[in-house]
Amino acid sequence: MQILVFGDSITFGSWGKNGGWVQLLREHLEKKVDLVNLKDTDIDYIVFNLGIGGNTSEEVLRRFESESKERLMSDEEATLFIIELGGNDASIIRETGKNRVSLEDFEQNLNQIISIAKKYTPNVLFLGPVPCVDSMMDPMKFYPSLSLKNSEMQKYDEAMKKVCKSQNIGFISLYNKFIKLDYASLLLDGAHPNTKGHKKIFSFVKSYMTKNGFIK
Repeated sequence: MQILVFGDSITFGSWGKNGGWVQLLREHLEKKVDLVNLKDTDIDYIVFNLGIGGNTSEEVLRRFESESKERLMSDEEATLFIIELGGNDASIIRETGKNRVSLEDFEQNLNQIISIAKKYTPNVLFLGPVPCVDSMMDPMKFYPSLSLKNSEMQKYDEAMKKVCKSQNIGFISLYNKFIKLDYASLLLDGAHPNTKGHKKIFSFVKSYMTKNGFIK
């Protein structure tokens, strides 16, 4: 199976020891592969981390097909796209009070990404944004022109859930899963997961993949 993971800085693994949740997934899957007798095993996983810090759904959509084509291999039996988005779209431009990407455009972008992905595989999983610590994100220390609020993050999480349901696509609400925990302790700077937070995301993704037969 080839697994292409698109998203933002959380996908990239920023602030996560040893590369974040995608790297944890890669290491977990590679343990299942017999590298010595690779030709004699039917288990093989290839994981591509295509996360770019600061990306919104617009930017992922712009590069989604071209970057996928460069990596998809015809000899792999199965393909899985994992797309983690929402936080940057939901962020608020302080000067205007508007979201970086409107809710309507966000939904349209998700639908277009799904349409492209379905040309290559029916296996698509979306991850929504993690909650933030409001008091630490107004403004963002790393982007002073922007703010983050949980009230906005929740709207974009719900929008992604709606789109995925209508398209019969897998969805994990990281917002709802984190909010039930002591989520502030899972964030390094009020927005990005720390090492413990990345481990949580990995566990959610691994559970989904196991339940749906992607991990043997």
